Amino acid sequence: MIGLTLAVALGLPTTCIGCDFAGRDLRGANLAQVSYVGVDFTRTDLRDATFRNAKLTGVDFTRADLSRANFEGGALVGVDFSDANLRDADFRNSKLCQRGNDGRVACADLRGADARGADFRGVLVCRNRECEPIDAATLRRASKSDLYGAILP
Repeated sequence: MIGLTLAVALGLPTTCIGCDFAGRDLRGANLAQVSYVGVDFTRTDLRDATFRNAKLTGVDFTRADLSRANFEGGALVGVDFSDANLRDADFRNSKLCQRGNDGRVACADLRGADARGADFRGVLVCRNRECEPIDAATLRRASKSDLYGAILP
């Protein structure tokens, strides 16, 4: 509940469809437990932000700075992390992949993301149209990062 209160204090809604926060400075924002669909965080500074247990669907973090961000326990379905800075981010027990009722798999996009030092323990990602536990080879292919210091299962 504290996360929701802080989101409101920052002028950020706790539930949002199609909001545009592109290019904003939201360093340290506590967005725990928010529910966002189709939100634009392109080029946004979200260093040290908290998205614990957030439900993010189709959210765009392209070229965002998410270093040290916390996504623990979140559902990050169809989220675009292309070219984002994910250094030392915490993704423990989050879902970057989900099979819908229609049988289709929605996946997070990590192309070009810098995932050095990020924690991916317990994370599910897409591989061969299935949701599977992440491994170094899959993450390396997806992010094109050297994974230096990344924590994997």
